[in-house]
Amino acid sequence: MPNLRLLLSILLLSLAGCTQEPAIENLLQRVDALEHAIEERQVDTAMTMLSDDFTTGTGQDRKDAHRLLLLHTLRHQTIRVIRSQTEASLDSGYADQAQVRFNAIVTGGQGLLPEQGRSYAVDSRWTFAGGEWYLNSLSWEPLL
Repeated sequence: MPNLRLLLSILLLSLAGCTQEPAIENLLQRVDALEHAIEERQVDTAMTMLSDDFTTGTGQDRKDAHRLLLLHTLRHQTIRVIRSQTEASLDSGYADQAQVRFNAIVTGGQGLLPEQGRSYAVDSRWTFAGGEWYLNSLSWEPLL
């Protein structure tokens, strides 16, 4: 009987992992798509990936994010985002909520070489709705 319980536990854990993997994979593809839209200076495309009630850790909303993206695309001909140490997880209490944490180096300039750059620790919260993941909140801290 203990072997049967162990077998059932392993089976349930493996099934739980199988259902999370596609969701996490889709979420990370959405993060990649948002990063690509920012690098390509496609503000409208990037904005479609933000939820209607998007907020930042500093109290900015969706309109503020739109203005900030426009400002950076006007200021910088070239924008690059280099992401590392990406960790994604689904909220255990809500299947339609997820968190993605990562470090990012963001650079901008007028040509091939960046003129400005900073590194950040980023925490993002995502919501799944209508078959897509949407960025719901974003907070960041500068890395030294």
